[in-house]
Amino acid sequence: MPTSPSPLALKGRPIPGDYSFRKLGLDPNMKERISPFAGKRLLARILVDCSFLSLAAQLSVVAPVAQANDSVLPWRSDLTPKEFSDAKSEKKLILLNLEAIWCHWCHVMAEKTYANEQVAETLKKNYILVKVDQDSRPDLSNRYQDYGWPATIIINPQGQDVRKFAGFVEPSEFETALEESLKNPKPSEGAKKVVYQTKSALDEKLKETLKSKHEAALDRELGGLKTSHKYLEVDTTEYLLRQTSRGDAASKEQVEKTLKAAEALIDPVWGGVYQYSVHGNWMHPHYEKLIINQAEYIRLYSLASRISQEPETKARFIEDAKNIYRYVKDFLQSPEGTFYTSQDADLVQGEESAEYRKLNDAERRAKGIPKIDKNIYADRNGRMIRALVSLYRATGEDSYLALAETNAKRMIETRSLPGSPGGFQHGEKSKDGPYLADSLYMAIGFLELYSVTGDRTWLSRAETSADFVQGRFAGKSVEEGAGLESSPSVAGVLESQAHLPENIEAVRFFNLLERYSGKAIYKKVAEKAMRFLATPEISNESITEIGVVTADEELSSEPAHITVVAAKSDPAAKTLAKAAQAVSAPYLRTEWWDKTEGPMPNPDVQYPSFAKAAAFVCAERRCSLSIFKPEDIARRLKEFGASK
Repeated sequence: MPTSPSPLALKGRPIPGDYSFRKLGLDPNMKERISPFAGKRLLARILVDCSFLSLAAQLSVVAPVAQANDSVLPWRSDLTPKEFSDAKSEKKLILLNLEAIWCHWCHVMAEKTYANEQVAETLKKNYILVKVDQDSRPDLSNRYQDYGWPATIIINPQGQDVRKFAGFVEPSEFETALEESLKNPKPSEGAKKVVYQTKSALDEKLKETLKSKHEAALDRELGGLKTSHKYLEVDTTEYLLRQTSRGDAASKEQVEKTLKAAEALIDPVWGGVYQYSVHGNWMHPHYEKLIINQAEYIRLYSLASRISQEPETKARFIEDAKNIYRYVKDFLQSPEGTFYTSQDADLVQGEESAEYRKLNDAERRAKGIPKIDKNIYADRNGRMIRALVSLYRATGEDSYLALAETNAKRMIETRSLPGSPGGFQHGEKSKDGPYLADSLYMAIGFLELYSVTGDRTWLSRAETSADFVQGRFAGKSVEEGAGLESSPSVAGVLESQAHLPENIEAVRFFNLLERYSGKAIYKKVAEKAMRFLATPEISNESITEIGVVTADEELSSEPAHITVVAAKSDPAAKTLAKAAQAVSAPYLRTEWWDKTEGPMPNPDVQYPSFAKAAAFVCAERRCSLSIFKPEDIARRLKEFGASK
């Protein structure tokens, strides 16, 4: 059974990456609800991006710096069983420095705190020092992302967290904390005991609570959420789009306001989206660009364009999605068609880059280009496959689909786990793991490809990866327990955990895979993940976890089902298929059945044969007659009341 996340465990969405303001429900006026588990540190030191304090004010009490960076310290590059055995034998504590290559305040921490002479001396004498790029270790990232980046964790030899720090910490404060931890190396907090639900559905009281919290969290004036950081929160945006497709006017107003406001995060020169904006509005971006952000924004703007009924708004959101992809293509896409991880916020590490971002293309390039992290991780690429399929659905442009397929094939070649069919390793040199996110997101990408191509190779790939996920992360029995674990135990010492956002994705994927394949085992895996989400202590901690409601709704209902019946070589069939893929229903099963390939994978509906290509719509417990005109597919779906 996976342990529950810490009381501050985050959703793990791509944004924000420096710190979860959404989790704590911070507002622009600093009337924050700070969890007692955050410790006794001052609010100014919890706000790692220092949105409300100048750097000069923060550094006013910094001790003299002996070195320009932290290279003076004997860092180890990974957290393994050896670190714990060495800590025991040498009677030391472990200091885990979780950083991000793109993170401004990680650079400042290295230059101002770890390079401090007194701090460095204490660390070398009393600590096993481990520095890890959090992008490379999803298990550590999921466990500690409340506190960074940078996140600094002091761990005793027994694997218990002694102290945690969020973001940049001044040398004087850090030195004091290091000494106090040596005097009292006891755990900072006990494990949270949770009794998981035995039913794989939300009870009505919890569902209403989650919906009410969602409503209360919305910033009706500026768009987004009532948080100090502004960004497109994925589950919230998708839920509002779903409600919009159902005809809810308030959701339509809110989501369009949010999507239009978030355009301020799109780089007007290179395209691409910045990670988030601070100060409670959309006009103060942090300039790092993460591939996860690019993928999710492309997907959401593409979905919004399909749902919008207004030509001007539809075109606007498509342009936004294309503008983000333009950046990805120019900066984060490898020659092989895979995708790099991120681009640094700073041109010179540790120095603010606001003035640089005001320059035009030629002026920027003359000064140089911020560093790109060229690691290629499976989970990020799975997200990009899904995003490209979404952009293809919205535009009908074959180039996006071709790139998605190229990426999928390349990831199979380079990231498949040896000896584990369907499993994926995180990065090229990853020795840890495997991690749930890598195989899960690749499986999601494969299923998306099948849904728009009808190519059964992709469905087979989705099933093989799903089987790997079930066998490795669902425990001994899908009938018992709750949740899919994110990873094996960390270094053989820290217990594995289930992660809320990954379980939301797992519910939705396995549920939909069962609809496509007809294999009941996948529904059981979805139900196990849903039991984790249906536990109030898990889903009721953030200011909003509306994605849990979406997962519950999908698990308990049938998707709209559109099937094109014709040979794959028939041009008319391709036209019908593109029309089917472009409909506005967010919860959708689309298939292309060429009868020469044999029965449908899940023959739950029997379709007649015609001399020409035909489509059929099944929704709300009824199926249409044959449809021969592409424009009639969306019309019939709307008549059935299934655009949802």
